[in-house]
Amino acid sequence: MKKYLLAASLTILIVNITQIKQTLAATLANPTEVTLYAAGSLRGALSEVANTFTQEFGIPVRTEFASSGSLKDR
Repeated sequence: MKKYLLAASLTILIVNITQIKQTLAATLANPTEVTLYAAGSLRGALSEVANTFTQEFGIPVRTEFASSGSLKDR
């Protein structure tokens, strides 16, 4: 009985790990968006970098600029 439970548990674990790997691979292969959190003082420079990244790689960059203190809470 113990061997059966161990075998069943290992089988379920292997199936779950395989599903997680497939989901992660699909997500990394087709990213939908990148979120960039940065201090407000960097808005000009990083907005330009974000636009260049989107043009070069076709992946949209969502920027969130705020004070360092409020970014720490996110």
